[in-house]
Amino acid sequence: MSITQTKDKLAEAISIHERLSQEIENNTLISTLNDEEWANYLRTLGHDTAKLIQSSRLLDNDNLITMLQNKQKRLKRHKAWKKRSKKKQKRQQILTEKQSKQWVKEMEWQVTMARPIERSENKEEKETKAKIKQLTKKLNKLTLLRKLRRKKLESQGHFFAEDGNDFFNKIKEWHEQQQQQQEEKDMVGPAKELVVDKQDAWKDEGEIDQNAYKFWCESNQSLDALLRIRKHWDKYIMKNEMDERDSTGKIPPTFVTPSPPANWIWASCLL
Repeated sequence: MSITQTKDKLAEAISIHERLSQEIENNTLISTLNDEEWANYLRTLGHDTAKLIQSSRLLDNDNLITMLQNKQKRLKRHKAWKKRSKKKQKRQQILTEKQSKQWVKEMEWQVTMARPIERSENKEEKETKAKIKQLTKKLNKLTLLRKLRRKKLESQGHFFAEDGNDFFNKIKEWHEQQQQQQEEKDMVGPAKELVVDKQDAWKDEGEIDQNAYKFWCESNQSLDALLRIRKHWDKYIMKNEMDERDSTGKIPPTFVTPSPPANWIWASCLL
């Protein structure tokens, strides 16, 4: 049962109780009633009394009273929350209006100041572009002047150190290719008859393995093979009386391939 229904029941019971009290206290009317009116009066009085008793029994319930009290507390809490919510909404609305006004002011200020700022930025950008264009022209002229001076110096035989690496790398690569081609030519050249020294023989007087003899005694077959082997291996030969740190003089000067020239004009004659 809701609080409203309980209030209606209670108001109805109070009204019946007051009416019955007035009718019972008013004895003058009872004495004037005839039999039929008396019967109707008793019937109405009994009906109202039964209704009052029923309402009193219905309302006289501890569980109902506890439930109504809990509902009343919930209503009070809801009312207090609603009041707080309205205050919060009002504060939020005031804050929103304040922020909107501030935003409008800022936008007006930005629109007002946008044109001068844009003009100053355009002016700075134009000045920067003009400066870059001027410096670019100057750089192109300096680059052209530098190129002409380098050509003039190169024609006079001047050597530029910064260009030396690429040039000498080309010379070195050419020498390596020539050397490799020569080695391949020596190795792939026409097969010569294997010369076996008379003193070279197995102890058991067996037949010599020609492939092994050709590999280990290759320097005895030709001067080119001897020079090639000496160039490859003489740097590892050290005499007992020589200092191990001294690596010079291990190869005769006539066996050493000359180094690339130090001047680009002389080196160009090799290409």
